[in-house]
Amino acid sequence: AGRRPLEHRPVGVEGEGGVAGGAGAVTLEDEDNTFVGAVDVAGTGIAMTNGTDLLITSLDNRGGAVSLVADGDLTLPTHAIDTGAADLRLAALGGALSAGGALSGGEVSLRGRDGIGIGGGVTALGTLALRIDGAVTRAGGVLTAQVLTGQVAGAAMLGDGNAISELGAFSAGELELGTTGPLAVTGPVDGGDRL
Repeated sequence: AGRRPLEHRPVGVEGEGGVAGGAGAVTLEDEDNTFVGAVDVAGTGIAMTNGTDLLITSLDNRGGAVSLVADGDLTLPTHAIDTGAADLRLAALGGALSAGGALSGGEVSLRGRDGIGIGGGVTALGTLALRIDGAVTRAGGVLTAQVLTGQVAGAAMLGDGNAISELGAFSAGELELGTTGPLAVTGPVDGGDRL
């Protein structure tokens, strides 16, 4: 069995760094962690929290769950992140979430205080949950989920061609959402100035 990085106190890394969990998971969830430079991370399941901006240049989760939380901006690599049926949680609590590649998982949660930029498709086998104090923009790919929920203070410009089966509770300053098939609306929906 591989050894896995488990923290017992905050971790601080100046400059570029790498974290490898071997055959095990990477668990670095202390909110006082400070990864200042770019980080490469690999392990069978990854859970990382950073007290500042978090820049991930390479991520290999080997099909395991992923939880990345930054107290500033969270910037992800341009390659795809796939957790299979496991959960995918990405949160920029003090800044913006920028995802360059495709994202997929069982339950998918995306949070960005200053907004979310989605560069590739996002797929959730279950629920795709969005929580943004700013706006969310989709530059490429489509959104695919059984259920879509969200709280978006600004505009949620989610585009056309999505494959959403059910729209649950969703509020936004503006909402633009086009789907390719039937859409069941099961929750309260507030599209603000545009629906």
